[in-house]
Amino acid sequence: MELRFLDLSPDFDRGAFDCEVESLNTFLKQYALQNQKKQESVTTVMVDTQHPRAILGYYSASMQHIEYGRLTQEQAKGLSKYRPAPAVLIGRLAVDKSVKGQGLGSQLLRHALLKAKRISVQVGCCFVLVDALEEATAFYTRYGFKPLRDEPRSLVIPVNSIH
Repeated sequence: MELRFLDLSPDFDRGAFDCEVESLNTFLKQYALQNQKKQESVTTVMVDTQHPRAILGYYSASMQHIEYGRLTQEQAKGLSKYRPAPAVLIGRLAVDKSVKGQGLGSQLLRHALLKAKRISVQVGCCFVLVDALEEATAFYTRYGFKPLRDEPRSLVIPVNSIH
């Protein structure tokens, strides 16, 4: 399988995607392109070059900020308490049920983190933020994400720790 990561467009078969989480399916099928057109988020899809219209997985990303008071002492170290910390939000990340267990979720996350690292050099941001579904929290913590002070499923990783 040769994977490619591309921005979502109408050319992809969104209707066939099923990750077994209805809210994630609905986002991709009904809202992802709308959000992209309004410049609210960008959805990146992962496809196999042998089947370039079939979406194997996706993530959406947008800019966000985190209020200083939400950060733990460790996370806030070196930041100004008078302004929010800029972040890239991974709003959604999902893998089609046909390829679950093959490590594609990790590849999607890696792609998203490296994109955030590149963006941080041009725009400036301190963190990557996810608001994880309960069943996905352990997935993100395995990769170094840590909870914010006020919400155990709002997880961040400092951009300067991504390599």
